[in-house]
Amino acid sequence: MRTIRHLALTALFAFAGLAGATEYYVAKTGSDSNSGLTASTPFLTINKALSLWGNGDTIWVNSGTYNETITIWNKSNVQLIGTGPTRPIIDGTNKSPVNGLVVIGGDDPGTDGVLFQGFEVTNSNVSGILIWEASNVAIKYNKVHHNERGGIIAGAYAPGVNDYIHIFENIVTDNVRDNMDRDENAEWLQGIGLMYTNHGTIEGNYVSKNWGEGIDYISSDNGLIVRNDVWDNFSTNIYLDNAQHTRVDRNWVYFTGDTNFKRGGNPPGGITVANEDYDYDNPTDYLTIVNNIVQWTNAGFHYGRWDNNNGLHHTVVANNTFYNLAYVAIWIQQANHDTTEIRNNIIYQGGSTKGYLDLWNPTYTTWLTAGLTFSHNCWYNGNANTKVTGTGDYNGNPQLVNAGSGSKNDYKLATGSPLINIGTTISGVTNDFYTSSSVRPTGNAYDIGADEY
Repeated sequence: MRTIRHLALTALFAFAGLAGATEYYVAKTGSDSNSGLTASTPFLTINKALSLWGNGDTIWVNSGTYNETITIWNKSNVQLIGTGPTRPIIDGTNKSPVNGLVVIGGDDPGTDGVLFQGFEVTNSNVSGILIWEASNVAIKYNKVHHNERGGIIAGAYAPGVNDYIHIFENIVTDNVRDNMDRDENAEWLQGIGLMYTNHGTIEGNYVSKNWGEGIDYISSDNGLIVRNDVWDNFSTNIYLDNAQHTRVDRNWVYFTGDTNFKRGGNPPGGITVANEDYDYDNPTDYLTIVNNIVQWTNAGFHYGRWDNNNGLHHTVVANNTFYNLAYVAIWIQQANHDTTEIRNNIIYQGGSTKGYLDLWNPTYTTWLTAGLTFSHNCWYNGNANTKVTGTGDYNGNPQLVNAGSGSKNDYKLATGSPLINIGTTISGVTNDFYTSSSVRPTGNAYDIGADEY
């Protein structure tokens, strides 16, 4: 495996303006016979600028539609930035890229340090943006939509080759259109999917109505999926598959009722974990699922018993708010689970016919709780026969501000909520859904649910 340089994202593009770096300009009013070196002498095409830029250079692209394929290959510390009153559009109509309309990657030593920011990427016959064997890549403030395969995808030939990939505040919608027939047996991609990636961060994105999964972290380690709004993605909204040391924190995950995105007649899943078969095994381990609000999906949290059946290990599911799930709030299928804690969650169901839990056993004679520790959860408005009693539980109305609304702010604890200060402290959970700062009290009882009042 190649050696990869590790640069802090905050300093990733500090090279801009250094001696020797060149800035190029592209606009629909330009000409490829211009110098491209000033905003008043821009190139007409992005590819003209790409043919000239070197390591450390920046390309500024003005608003307009660019019917081009973009390849950033074997570059270091480069920036391709959209500017102008609207995002410039990279349009794949009548183009036939092989893997992605925008491809960022390279061969050994590969691409290290790319900022791709402020574009609209659409109408690709394959994926919109593909990152392939690259490190220190930031994909920021783009709108990626109506692409036949994935929206923003990272892949490689071996685990860990992609390193420090940051997908930040993009709008990713209506991709994976090659699965619009919702073929149960198809190998569909995702709105955002990182595979064989180390230190992947998926932060602050709006991911919706993709015809495959929403956000996936596959055969990858040290991931952070944080502060995303994820809804109406076929099959499941957030999926950890053979992921290790990964945190899913402060996401709002839901289903609006759009039947196009049901699978087998059921709403998509909320947050799902599994171990499917790949060429490289990476058994799921050390997962932290905290401070999320999940509503109206099929299950709030689901461990799927598929392929390797590795089970849940060193996993924390805590301080989440699960509201009115179509099937059950927490669904854990049989496997060799251990050291898994399910604590401080609000489990607020939609009526006595709806289950709180399904701890799946193929004989259906008893639930399997070995390796799973439940405590300090709030159970309300569901089937009383479908819960596990734990230390410190509260059975009753959590008194949320306005449960059932479509606003994330309505899932805060109301003044006087009985869940204030009755949870248990959990190492590594210091914030809540509404803030990144440390609001959980040090050494004192937490509130139950995603909000610390």
